[in-house]
Amino acid sequence: MSAEGCKFVGVLYAGLMIEKKSGLPKLIEYNVRFGDPECQVLMVRLESDLAQVLLAACRGQLSEVSLNWSAGSAMVVVMASKGYPGPYEKGSVIRNLDEAENVAPSVKRDGGKGEKGNEEAAEQSSAQLSVSTHNKEAAAAATAADFLPLEGGPARKLPEEKPKEDVAKVLYIGRIPHGFYEKEMEGFFGQFGVIKRLRIARNKKTGKSKHFGFIEFEDPGVAKVVAETMHNYLLFEHLLQVHLIPPQQVHPKLWKGFNYRVKPLNWVQIERKRHDKERTLEEHKKLVEKILKRDLKRQKRIEAAGIDYECPEIVGSIEQPAPKKRKTDRKKVDLIGMKSKH
Repeated sequence: MSAEGCKFVGVLYAGLMIEKKSGLPKLIEYNVRFGDPECQVLMVRLESDLAQVLLAACRGQLSEVSLNWSAGSAMVVVMASKGYPGPYEKGSVIRNLDEAENVAPSVKRDGGKGEKGNEEAAEQSSAQLSVSTHNKEAAAAATAADFLPLEGGPARKLPEEKPKEDVAKVLYIGRIPHGFYEKEMEGFFGQFGVIKRLRIARNKKTGKSKHFGFIEFEDPGVAKVVAETMHNYLLFEHLLQVHLIPPQQVHPKLWKGFNYRVKPLNWVQIERKRHDKERTLEEHKKLVEKILKRDLKRQKRIEAAGIDYECPEIVGSIEQPAPKKRKTDRKKVDLIGMKSKH
C-alpha cells in the first residue's frame, strides 16, 4: 500500500478461504473493522492493551509497541437470520441471553439485539450474532449458541451422546509367576467366563515364559470385571498387572499361532549327542587341548587361594582318537560264525 501511495494506519487483516480442489488458501478480502467475526476471534487471543496500541497508531508510534498473543486457538460461532446472506427476515428477537451467560460466563456477545430491546431496534439490528471464545471454552461457546434461538425458528439441538459401550475384550496380564502357564491360566481365569483365546509370550529359542500374556474373553463385560478385580492381585508372591486393551490398539498379529505349544528341549539328549560325536584326529587334539588348558587354569586358582592340593592327571591320549563305530550286517556275522564251526 505504501508503494502505491495509499497511506494507511490501523488494523489490516486478510480474509482467506481454503480452495476445495487445490487445498490452498485464497484471498477473499481485506478487513479493517473490529465488528467482523474474523476480527472478534482474533481479539480473544490478544493479551496486549488494545487502547495503548490504538493510541500509538494515532500518534504514529506503532514501532514502539508490540502485540502479545496467547498460545492455543480460538473459535467463533456465528448465528444468522433466516435467508442470510441474501434477503433475510428482519425484526427477529434473540432470546435466552441470560441462560447463555450462565452456561459460559466468559463468552462475548457481539452484533444483534437482545430480547429487552424494542421492536424498532430489532428491525434495524444486524442479521448476525456471534459468540467467540478461547481454547478450552470452545465447547461452552457451542453450547451457549444452542440457548440463543432467533425468533421464528427453533434452537439448534446438540445430538445426544450415547454412553460408550464397553467393547474391549482383550486383557494384558503382566508379572505372571513361574509355573503359571496356559493350562493354569485357563483354569483360573475360566472361572469368570468363557475364554476365546489365550497366549503367553515365550522365548522363541528356549520356549521359556516371558511372564506376560494376553487373554480374550467372549463377553466384554467379563473382561471389564476381570480387569477391575484381578489388577494388583497377589498370586504366588507376584502382583498381577491386568489392563484392558482398546480394540484399536490390539496388534493384528497378536493371535497368530496362539494355540502353538512349545515343547521343552531335552538338554540331556542334546549334551549326550554332543559328547558322543565322532571326531577326527585334529578335532580330538583340539578337544584335549581345551580340557588341559581349563585344568591348568583351575590349578593356578587353587594355588592362588593357598590350598595345598595336587590335582589328578587327566587320562587320555592325544595321539589316538576314539575308534569309529562300524555298521555290520548281523546276518552276515551269523553266517561267518556257522562256516567257522563246520
